[in-house]
Amino acid sequence: MAKIHGNDPTGYSSSAADALKSASTALASSIGGQSGSRSSSVTTASAEFRGYFSEVFADNADIASRSATKLVESLQSLSGFVQQLRDAAKDEDDRRKQAKEWTAGLILSHAEAMEIADSKRQLIDGEFLGYLPGSDLTDESNLVVRIDAFDSGEWTVTVRPPLTTMSEAFDRTHGPARPGRPATRLEEFGPRQQTTL
Repeated sequence: MAKIHGNDPTGYSSSAADALKSASTALASSIGGQSGSRSSSVTTASAEFRGYFSEVFADNADIASRSATKLVESLQSLSGFVQQLRDAAKDEDDRRKQAKEWTAGLILSHAEAMEIADSKRQLIDGEFLGYLPGSDLTDESNLVVRIDAFDSGEWTVTVRPPLTTMSEAFDRTHGPARPGRPATRLEEFGPRQQTTL
């Protein structure tokens, strides 16, 4: 079981995002809609120009046409990115709201907890309680492992030997439990044997 504490909403302004998306879409449409009349005007004007000036005019018209196309593409991309950010902010706010509603904690299987752990890059705060399958989750005497994460940099790992112990991989990564390393604490249930990693 994990106790997940939901954060406050992101504060993302959907109305500002909608206004930006609407403005960029309208501007892209306006610029794109001018390409036909601009092309026609360039053709008409080019018939009257001769010599070097006609070459400069043709080059400038070509640059203006390519630039307009790139600008339209950029504005359309902006509109798409704004929508992606808006959707992501809504999803994040929904997750935060759901997390705040979990008062009893979220109950996950070992596989589900591992899947979440593998997909996350950072955990700010969390309390994770591990029980043997089928045991009473309201009875803390059935607890075999507890992990407390604080501010993404400090972890307390509490185990109940012989039901569970720290793995050799943990010891290889973080070193054996010993005093003097304040970031993480290894503590065993039962007779208190507290050391720091």
